[in-house]
Amino acid sequence: MTDKNPRRFTIADVMILIAAAAVGLVMHRHHHASMNAAMANSWVWARAQTWLMEMAPFLLVSPPALLAARAIRPRPATRRIFRQPGTVACLACVFQEATSEVFYFLSRFRTAIQYSFDFHLYHALYMGSSVALAWGLQWLMGVWRPESGWIDRAGRGLGILLIVVWILLSLLS
Repeated sequence: MTDKNPRRFTIADVMILIAAAAVGLVMHRHHHASMNAAMANSWVWARAQTWLMEMAPFLLVSPPALLAARAIRPRPATRRIFRQPGTVACLACVFQEATSEVFYFLSRFRTAIQYSFDFHLYHALYMGSSVALAWGLQWLMGVWRPESGWIDRAGRGLGILLIVVWILLSLLS
């Protein structure tokens, strides 16, 4: 742990997390209304996939919320921020989601596919692959520098959760 005085949890952080939870609830409400109950053949797969799809909106909005909280001062130097595994996990998720949105948008011009909100949520469940890749590269390059603050710990916890979800989804499919 490199930082002796990590940033404290403030009212601004609470506001950011509440806003992210509100966006996640709106996404969840829209998704829940359009969710198809007969997505799988077996009972175990249907239950696991339903649980994962219910969690997807919150996994989708958490990385940008943590990055917004990381942007509030006081914060470490930029060089130190990009060495924190929690920040790297959030950046990997945001980058993957942004690139998937661009490719999805471009593919709509080539084919006449309908906009599917479920596609984006289902794609969010695979963000663990980008987190695992980013953390592996960070570890191999020797720049893994965790911080003792709540933001980096929350980012690491989110990254671990995303990797577990990705592995679980890969095993179940």
